[in-house]
Amino acid sequence: MISFQRLSAVIYKEWKILFGTSLGFTILLLFMFLENLFFFYGAGPSSFWDRRSSDITFFFQYTSYMLLIFIPTIGMRVWAEEREMGTIELIFTLPLATWEIVLGKYVAFLAFLFIALLSTVMVPITTFVFGRPDFGLILSGYFGIFLLGATNLSIVFFISLFFQTQIASMVFSFFLLFTLYFFGIQKFTDLIGIEQFSSLQSISLQRHVETFLLGILDVYDFYFFISVSGLFLFFTYWKLRERN
Repeated sequence: MISFQRLSAVIYKEWKILFGTSLGFTILLLFMFLENLFFFYGAGPSSFWDRRSSDITFFFQYTSYMLLIFIPTIGMRVWAEEREMGTIELIFTLPLATWEIVLGKYVAFLAFLFIALLSTVMVPITTFVFGRPDFGLILSGYFGIFLLGATNLSIVFFISLFFQTQIASMVFSFFLLFTLYFFGIQKFTDLIGIEQFSSLQSISLQRHVETFLLGILDVYDFYFFISVSGLFLFFTYWKLRERN
């Protein structure tokens, strides 16, 4: 039985680590700065001022790319740091169930992801000031991006268990997420010559988040993200239990 009190203690511990140093604030501010920079002053004619449109679909598209770097950066330390500090064994001597440790850490990082996305709120606010954007599209886009980030985070959680250093965890997680994301882009699959493995496109993260970015709430895509997240969290739990 999972105890909410013990779960809260794990979440609080993770938040103290995230914001106890400048790392958490630095990553958060950098994410907010880059997101707003690309939207308002993007390369070439892609900026908000050049496009003269209240459609922010392209904002969600490059945010999904940003998550490929942002999630491995914040998630690299979840287990690798415990290994570096030699505290991963100590965790299991505490009166905590393995599921409470996994879920506590995961919820703490999900909250961090939520705050990061909330920091981009000036983007939709600006579009409402200068135009009449589709509010449903904005909600759907943010929901899809959050699901994508949550799924990426669950994958990084599992990957981090296999590395002794945070940098190695981050680099491998980035390449894995990059591959899983771009499987859904035809130009990418043509470039690396995997047309014969077209079935792999069904597991592409890009394919499943695309419908949300277009303002479509698809139950199948929602189920995909929830299932993948749950699967990798279970893998993490199973690996930790095996280690314990």
